Amino acid sequence: MLFEKLVKARKNNNVLSQCDTLGSFDFFSTIVSLDSLNSSSFDNLEGAREQLKKLLLSGESISLDTCKKLRAIQPLAQHEYTHFVDSTSTLWGMKYLNLMVKAYISDDRRFGGKEDDFFQAKQFSDLLRFIKLPSYFTHKPKLADISPPWTFKESIGNRFDNSGKVSSSPVLFTKFGNNKNELVVRSPVSTLSILECSAMSQEVESNIGLIMGLEEGIRNVEMRLYTQELLNYIYNRDLTEYSVCAHLLANSQINPDIAITYKSCGIICRYVLNTPSVIYKHLSEKVDLYKVFGPGSGEWVSKIKKGLELNEPGFLFYLICKLLPKNALESNTAMITGLKTVFDFFDIDINYLKSESKKEFETLLEEVNKSQLDNIIKISNSGYYNFNKINWDSSSLPFDVLDLPPALLGDSTSIQIFPGIDKGLKNFNLDKLFDDMFEGQSWVERFTEACA
Repeated sequence: MLFEKLVKARKNNNVLSQCDTLGSFDFFSTIVSLDSLNSSSFDNLEGAREQLKKLLLSGESISLDTCKKLRAIQPLAQHEYTHFVDSTSTLWGMKYLNLMVKAYISDDRRFGGKEDDFFQAKQFSDLLRFIKLPSYFTHKPKLADISPPWTFKESIGNRFDNSGKVSSSPVLFTKFGNNKNELVVRSPVSTLSILECSAMSQEVESNIGLIMGLEEGIRNVEMRLYTQELLNYIYNRDLTEYSVCAHLLANSQINPDIAITYKSCGIICRYVLNTPSVIYKHLSEKVDLYKVFGPGSGEWVSKIKKGLELNEPGFLFYLICKLLPKNALESNTAMITGLKTVFDFFDIDINYLKSESKKEFETLLEEVNKSQLDNIIKISNSGYYNFNKINWDSSSLPFDVLDLPPALLGDSTSIQIFPGIDKGLKNFNLDKLFDDMFEGQSWVERFTEACA
């Protein structure tokens, strides 16, 4: 059964396993799985959706039963499909797919790859391995009091190279403390932090949109329950690498509203994931960060610039949070205006940023299209279609007009949750996709194991 094969294949490489327990996105195959659901979970789903549309159009409230039925599926699906979109339909995603192609076609037995090309398999393996930083970088001392609210403070350390020596690659951390100023947890700000924040923004918006459709009395109860659920997530010190970006934005804006924070995070993450290499180069070489951190911040500024030189998205997210005007979370317009203020400080025109992002995406896509991997070619071209459909300035992804594949369920059936695009990915055969991509995964794992 496909689901069992997928679970076994991702056993040692499930980047999202600690947080996404009800579903997952597999970075070796691009398969979206909704592990907690099976085909019977979708009985009468269309009826519930149609009822929701009619009631919202008429201004009437939806029933709690309809709300719960939709909330069991829709927010989870939007969370996991956001991982798919971010990994295929952003510039960061196109870089990931391009590295995947290079890694898979370097296989000497399958594609006649040469030894001089094998390093690309290791590069791809390292990319996936360090999307989530190893647990070493998260420090959780034994404490009796880890209750919120937490204090916070940023710090920067360094990664280690393959020989175990300190490298020049910096790691940005947030240190959370209790009311006695004791350390609760030190968490890194990794690529995973950005990806999970982006996905959570869509999940939160979906949940709140459904709850808001309830009649007032029930709505208030459900909203309080959901807010508490979010607080439990935010202040779970085992999950801070996943939630740290929301903390960074909320703390910099002094805004305790989790829903508003995540809504704004979704927009910032989209800009960060689509920032092209030429902009990172400009930020690392041309921007005077002493104006941000002060004249005595030489080592701090040097490490941030090194992070930007390495195109580390966590450092860019952090800088944006530091530079946003204090009213940026008041509305969508305020956030867009705030981002313009940030990029004006960087001396970057946003239209130039977007055009360079598209140009780099197209260059990488052209490389992928020359490969022999038909499935990745199809996914990449659908990603370009979606890239052009997505409005960076909207907090919501337009799932209903994107080209999306079916999702794999826990009983190994597949289902097309969103309308999809004719002649696109909606009829993708997930069994064939897995078999093809697993060959690539096996090669990457086999070669990486051989590296000293």
